[in-house]
Amino acid sequence: MVLFLFVIMLLNLDKEKREWLSEHTIQKYLGFVIVVALFPLIGLGISTSLLYSKSQLGAQGTYSPLMAEQVSNTASIASLLFTDYLLPFEITSVLLLVTMVGVVYLARRVKKPTPSGEAK
Repeated sequence: MVLFLFVIMLLNLDKEKREWLSEHTIQKYLGFVIVVALFPLIGLGISTSLLYSKSQLGAQGTYSPLMAEQVSNTASIASLLFTDYLLPFEITSVLLLVTMVGVVYLARRVKKPTPSGEAK
């Protein structure tokens, strides 16, 4: 996560941010309307478990509460990532690394030479 924030900081989005504030008024208002319309739906989705009984929500899991306390979710995900899904995990990590290097390359600033011949 820290790497992604670092790459975003390298992009220097201040110029685009200032331009966007003065333009795209229709998109801003339409986005606001969509957020206002979706907010109650998200709240309803979160509160569904409060409105219905457990029998109406679906089948219980295969783990008993005692067994679920003994098994660490992080450990089970880690064992799956490093055994069964090792190749897709490594391909994804290399792809993300190449993407970040590409973003850094594209975000670099080209130094403009000054009339005296020095790079600025």
